[in-house]
Amino acid sequence: MKKQLLSIIILCFPLILQAQFYDANWVSGSRYGNITYANNLISYNSLPYIISSFNGKVGINSGNITFSDKKGALLFYSNGFSIVNKELNLMENGDSLSWSGLAQFSYSNGSGCFICLIGLPDSNSDSTIYLIREYMDTSSFFGLTFPKVLYSIIDSKKNNGLGQVSSKNNLLWTGVSIQELSACQHGIS
Repeated sequence: MKKQLLSIIILCFPLILQAQFYDANWVSGSRYGNITYANNLISYNSLPYIISSFNGKVGINSGNITFSDKKGALLFYSNGFSIVNKELNLMENGDSLSWSGLAQFSYSNGSGCFICLIGLPDSNSDSTIYLIREYMDTSSFFGLTFPKVLYSIIDSKKNNGLGQVSSKNNLLWTGVSIQELSACQHGIS
């Protein structure tokens, strides 16, 4: 009897689970100066996957992030220098992130680092998201440097759900960086 009950619980367990779809949409493409090349929005919310093309407002190079809500609806994407809302327009106060000499050079193309952006939802709010990124600059002696890590706070419910950057370019950490960021949730909540 115990084995049958355990089998039923194991078979029904996936039916009561609810996944989070923060990464259900991806933005890809490239831009060089004022020329945009094939920007795509890929949605993994259903089968078959939906791929749609659009005229990007900012360049997407190797370092970018796309963030969706728990249900998989696109909230924003960023190239490390700008944040674009779900209607593919610049988010309010979403410009001039990580501004430096390097940013002025590559603003329209996007960040050149590979894993330098992370979006983390606030566990105490269903609308606050932290965008953490490495600040890139150039040094005449060392070349490309990543001397600090910055964060911005995004309220995804502001402006009728189009979002607003409520605080940007806040210093999180300073020191030597290796151009890769990662995060994991702590086991205690």
